[in-house]
Amino acid sequence: MYKIKIAIRKKAVDYYLQHKGTTLKKTAAKYSIHYLSLYKWVKQYQREGSTEILRTYMKPWNRFPQEVEEKVVSLKEKDPRITVRAAQKKLAQQAIKISIKGIWGVWKRYGYTGFDRNALCPDFTEYCKWSSEATEKFNQAKALFEIGEIIKCAAVLNTIPALPKNELLLNIPDKLLNLKRKIEKMTSLYRTTPVRKYLRLLGDLLRECMENNLMYSALRIKLYKIGALSFTGEPGKQLKDTEELESSLTRKDGYLSSLLFSLKFPSLISEGIARAKISEINEASRISKYCYDLIRRRKHISNSFIYELGSLCTWIEDFRKAEYCYLRSLSGTSDEEKQHRMRNLGFVLFHKGKYSKALRYLKSVREKGWGYDSKVLMCDAMYALAKGRPEDTITLTTKALSISKKEELNIGIIMAYSRIASAYCGLGQRKKGLTILKRILPFTKANFTRMVDIFEDIIAARSTVQSGRNIPANLFPTARMIHFLKCGQYKKAYAYARQKYLITHFHQYVLFYPEAATKLLKRGKQTFLPRAMLRLPVFNKETPVYQIRFLGALRVNKNDERLPLKITPRETAFIVHLALLAGEPGKHIPLDTICQNFWKNSTRSLRNLSHILLKIKKALRIPPHLLVIAGTKDSPALCNRGIHFLTDKDEFLQMLTTAEAFQRAGEGNLARKEYLGAFKLFRRAPFAKMYDEWSEKQRRVILNVFEKNAIRFVETSIKDGQIKDAKRVLVKLNTIIPQTPTFVEITRSVNR
Repeated sequence: MYKIKIAIRKKAVDYYLQHKGTTLKKTAAKYSIHYLSLYKWVKQYQREGSTEILRTYMKPWNRFPQEVEEKVVSLKEKDPRITVRAAQKKLAQQAIKISIKGIWGVWKRYGYTGFDRNALCPDFTEYCKWSSEATEKFNQAKALFEIGEIIKCAAVLNTIPALPKNELLLNIPDKLLNLKRKIEKMTSLYRTTPVRKYLRLLGDLLRECMENNLMYSALRIKLYKIGALSFTGEPGKQLKDTEELESSLTRKDGYLSSLLFSLKFPSLISEGIARAKISEINEASRISKYCYDLIRRRKHISNSFIYELGSLCTWIEDFRKAEYCYLRSLSGTSDEEKQHRMRNLGFVLFHKGKYSKALRYLKSVREKGWGYDSKVLMCDAMYALAKGRPEDTITLTTKALSISKKEELNIGIIMAYSRIASAYCGLGQRKKGLTILKRILPFTKANFTRMVDIFEDIIAARSTVQSGRNIPANLFPTARMIHFLKCGQYKKAYAYARQKYLITHFHQYVLFYPEAATKLLKRGKQTFLPRAMLRLPVFNKETPVYQIRFLGALRVNKNDERLPLKITPRETAFIVHLALLAGEPGKHIPLDTICQNFWKNSTRSLRNLSHILLKIKKALRIPPHLLVIAGTKDSPALCNRGIHFLTDKDEFLQMLTTAEAFQRAGEGNLARKEYLGAFKLFRRAPFAKMYDEWSEKQRRVILNVFEKNAIRFVETSIKDGQIKDAKRVLVKLNTIIPQTPTFVEITRSVNR
């Protein structure tokens, strides 16, 4: 009778009770069951309700009493390092005689042993096997859930000793689950719940475990905690918690139970990653080698642990070994898991400089997680730089920065800054690029020390060292490559980057040291750089770079030289229009769009366009062949053939995004500096005396952004006691946008 599907039981009983004209035998025949079974279920339903007829699990006759099982489980929970024989001795002291096999059986049902060795991974619900009790009770709970009995469903789930991974737990409110079920539920919430919220939930569970002396469960929670901390940019906390976890696993005599290997190996990986983040490259490399030896010595090793080792190798920039680990971890995995693991392989391909293939891998991943979208955008931004589009790099990186802000990923902020600085260097704005690195350096020292050596090396004066013999031994490969560039050893830097799979980093950081590449270009030698990169202003001084500042009276600089301008408001609007819509080589604006905006009802719009182009080319000293009308007969366009435009609007939005990111990261002082820098760019209301439709729309958008952020800054400054900054920003806001709230009105609003 217990082989029959539990859904059939419910259907048969419901059918019999709802159809008064039917009989037990007819109903039983309809559902292909024995009529005596149906009779028993009907009586059971009438006596005890729907819950009992869905129950299929019967406790074996030789099972230990519940109080004995609880004592066996308690020993493992209180001391995770205890062995089966030690547990047997302790139970004997309590006059409980139980065999080693009996203890092992209890521990297996409760998820402390009997693991699937080929499925070992940081998620214990993946490698704990389904027992017959767990399977049958889970099916009962699932049937109860399907008929809307959520409370009874949770009650059944809470009686299961250990529950492997499933989707049902996600649908049950936490208040209905016991502690074990809540911990198992957290495994499914990993990388799907906002990281800070996830850490708070783990902290609550950890305190509850410690209060109840459940040390084994506490270790599992700590493992998830250190995994989550790796996404917050707090390597110090991650390392501290990892060391605490490892000390709890190993006995004083150094013995490590094989049952704890599933906790030990991920904690070693986490320690290695944390040490890599704080620039302890030698120690991180030692841990990587030790983990690799552990894998080679074990007869059974899961693909997941090989994949985890690949992650550590990525952090120490041993991309060759990382690629080997990722490829090896793909064998024997499901299509879904394989697709998940391909994403890290995509990052390795990206570091090798295979941008197109890597981005296809990364964008094909369906499963997302903490920081994944921002990482892909950062890869897109670097690809744009390699394609000679630094303006797109800045735009994409700013977008990635806004995502990092939402997820509170401090490392994302630092990497975004470094890429933006590289983009400005590519535009020949080295001074601005170095200023950006200087702004982020204090934050980097507090959150990602491995980048400090790189930033300080770039910011420092150019080296007078003529060889790389005095390079410190504990440098990361990227820092070593930068040292070669700094010493003028261009070919050696490239050869090292190619050997270590650091081509992407070579493309990024060579822009800070362009002299060696420029010398090779003059001699007609190969630079190993993409052809599009060689057209960047940093390598080609003749390429014009215009800085268009229109957040006030129009100011234009060409290659850092201020241009005297005597132009009309319409010509000013046209320049801004051109800079924002076709700001880099290869971009264009359809002629229909231009004529519709500036000469909507004119019959001579093309002639007017020709005249205004001549005036602007002359005023801005634009070579005629760099700004031309081209395209097909049906869709002509104004094409940018080699001009780079930078605007203060883009800089304004970038600084606002950075300020918000700092604010979310808890860095109030850095956020305030970015806000003040952004507001300083406004000299007066933009698009003054420009009456075309596009300019008016842009004006409203920019002023709305300015007003919204300025008022928010003033409110925050008043709360923090920064009255001077609040008044200064409010004066500028009232000057640019009259009829905005006064200081007194905002203060009253804040104090309510």
